[in-house]
Amino acid sequence: MPYQGEGEKTPEMVDYVVKQLREEVLPKMEMVSGKQFDEKRLQKYLASSARAEENLVSVWNSARNRPSPIDAYFGGVYYVGPMFSAFRGLPECEQYYESLRAEVEDRIAQGRGPITPEGDMAEEKYRLVV
Repeated sequence: MPYQGEGEKTPEMVDYVVKQLREEVLPKMEMVSGKQFDEKRLQKYLASSARAEENLVSVWNSARNRPSPIDAYFGGVYYVGPMFSAFRGLPECEQYYESLRAEVEDRIAQGRGPITPEGDMAEEKYRLVV
């Protein structure tokens, strides 16, 4: 027997959650923070965050190339830092991922592998995915 909540979300479910946010959560957060919720500001942050995420996904997908221009394990861990910290939604975060993507695309164009602690990886002999 499916547990309650399993399956497709319905318009009623969405309305229920939105109502809770607007009537319960936001007023309490406004009271605690002393600041009024600004939906337009949130939309701006979410749009910037989506653009940064598109660039991050492109960087991760670049590992499909041979040689891979990134070290998808250690580099991948470092690459998520700005996205999942206080920089999310800020212009600096978006600029970081734009620069990272441009650097990775340049490495692909030049046929270069990732940068390792020893410098550029000269040849990709093996690829280990963890």
